[in-house]
Amino acid sequence: MRKLAATLGLGAFLAVSPGAAGAQGATDTRALEKDIQELKDGQARIQKQLEELSALVRSLQAGRQVPGPSEPAPPGMVVDIAGAPFKGRPDALIVLVDFNDFQ
Repeated sequence: MRKLAATLGLGAFLAVSPGAAGAQGATDTRALEKDIQELKDGQARIQKQLEELSALVRSLQAGRQVPGPSEPAPPGMVVDIAGAPFKGRPDALIVLVDFNDFQ
């Protein structure tokens, strides 16, 4: 008798379980569809930014004026450092000069 009750109980469990699993599957499917849509929206934003950057690069390559910062670059300065002590290669492309007054 116990065997029959256990078998009937297992059968009832299996009969109810697919419905519960189906409901859970539908919820999971909706969540996945939402995630996919968010990914597609993010991809569209990235694509738009890429197109804007590509247009900027093309305009720079064509030599056209590109809107940028309006402040002028600081003026260059020429300093004669011949014979001054230095560190590094004497034929360096960039030279940093440090002026100090320790008085």
